Amino acid sequence: MNNIIMKTSKSLSLLAIIASLPCFSVAQDTLHLYMWEDSLADKVVEQWNEQQTYQLQQSFFDNDDERDQLMLDGEKLPFDIITFDNVSAQYYGEQGQLVDVSDLSNRNNNGQRWNQACGDYAVPYFWGMLGLAYRKSQFPTPPNSWRAITQPKPSIKGHIGLLSDTVETLFPALLTLGFAGNTNSTGELKLAYQYTLSMLNDILTFDYAISYVRTSDTPKDLYIAMAYSGDQFALNNFFDEGDWDFAIPQEGSSIWVDCLAINAHSSKVKQAKQFLNYIMDAQVAALNAEYIQVATPNEKAHEYLSAEYLNNSTLFPRKGTLQNSYIDSRLSGSSNTLRTKIIKTILSKHETQH
Repeated sequence: MNNIIMKTSKSLSLLAIIASLPCFSVAQDTLHLYMWEDSLADKVVEQWNEQQTYQLQQSFFDNDDERDQLMLDGEKLPFDIITFDNVSAQYYGEQGQLVDVSDLSNRNNNGQRWNQACGDYAVPYFWGMLGLAYRKSQFPTPPNSWRAITQPKPSIKGHIGLLSDTVETLFPALLTLGFAGNTNSTGELKLAYQYTLSMLNDILTFDYAISYVRTSDTPKDLYIAMAYSGDQFALNNFFDEGDWDFAIPQEGSSIWVDCLAINAHSSKVKQAKQFLNYIMDAQVAALNAEYIQVATPNEKAHEYLSAEYLNNSTLFPRKGTLQNSYIDSRLSGSSNTLRTKIIKTILSKHETQH
């Protein structure tokens, strides 16, 4: 999203990220990637590093707003390739901050729907659904509604994770109230704000679930969290168990699309384009998707993917589920402004309470 919701501590952490990386002029043999954690297979990295002179170095962000904070000063951005949601990819492309990658030959391996979602200035990387990652030991029956976190059972209170995001933070409250998750209505947003405030005592964290369990002293305190399809596999890998699963609430959800784009200020555009073409190779895309366990937009990769992967309903939901969902789209300016103020207040109040 295009709005910034930052606390001082996160701003400092971003400065620390930049300070820890070599600048472009120093590390001429490195491609710097800025991505979600656990979103690129080790084998894919190793294969690239064996074949190419330019080695890959990854840094990670915790939410879209964190990444957008860095985009405010794009000329100093120390990354060559960046992961964006489809809305942000189109926005930053229009602002001249990304490189046109519509000429890459392996874009043809992707489904047209996904290429269109990311636009000319990015390539589709993964797609999936927003939903609920949950511990099966705490939910003998899979949660089938957003009410699992907006109206939780007593045993679940204090063990819930939401997301810190301009759009997604209000999503459970909006759908519980019968509104659309992407509403621009001021009245509906204010009602969702009040509803979310009433939930704060039940919320353990607003950190991305994978980041929370990796940085918290008490990772097992998290029982259920807003998450993206595929996150359950990373959570199970972290805990080395199979307790985590994923559910898409019956009220509907949003379809997210992650896109890879090249920083217009990068000095390594040629090499970055080579990497994007590499990651869209059908066999590489299949290897990456099987490891990450997220739905690939690369249709040519399907012939190299296992039946188990292709038949996984959490990765490829039934048509009925998709009909109740929508691909993320740009919100109105006034809606973005209001949402930014709302989320900033919610995070501040939660921090004060906890």
